[in-house]
Amino acid sequence: MNKKIFFLILFLILILIGGYYLYKKSKSQESSIPEISYIEENFKITSPYAFATIPNAKTAAAFLTIKNLTGQDDALIEVQSNIAEIAEIHQNYVDSDSGTMMMRKIKKLNLPNGSETSLDPKKYHIMFINLKDGLKVGDNFPLTLVFENGAEKTVTVDIVTPGITPHSQH
Repeated sequence: MNKKIFFLILFLILILIGGYYLYKKSKSQESSIPEISYIEENFKITSPYAFATIPNAKTAAAFLTIKNLTGQDDALIEVQSNIAEIAEIHQNYVDSDSGTMMMRKIKKLNLPNGSETSLDPKKYHIMFINLKDGLKVGDNFPLTLVFENGAEKTVTVDIVTPGITPHSQH
């Protein structure tokens, strides 16, 4: 494996582990972020947020909850944003051989009819690679979610202090 790729993967894993630690620490604290819901085209998208980064960071992640109210199974197949060169859907998992927390890009995130799926620091997330600029607390950015059955929904992602989560995450 190329050394640069190895260290990039290691860096991304450390960021997610740190975010997860802060997430767990904040679960007992009151959040200052209001729950925001978007209901359109039979999807309820709740409280999109991303953690602030250091100024020259090259990666970040966004989190939200999607409820599928379409009456049929669907899937999130693509994410689009102007804050980074690459935006992908990722899954966290534990490597069965090493016990190490890893992440991988997935082609789609299945959304069974009537289900509510959380993208949070523990499971799934939207990964931004090669950020154009650092993410600053209090700012926000647009994120477009593209679904398998043709729907697209653009939401506003709030940038928050690492460890702070919306009320719906408590």
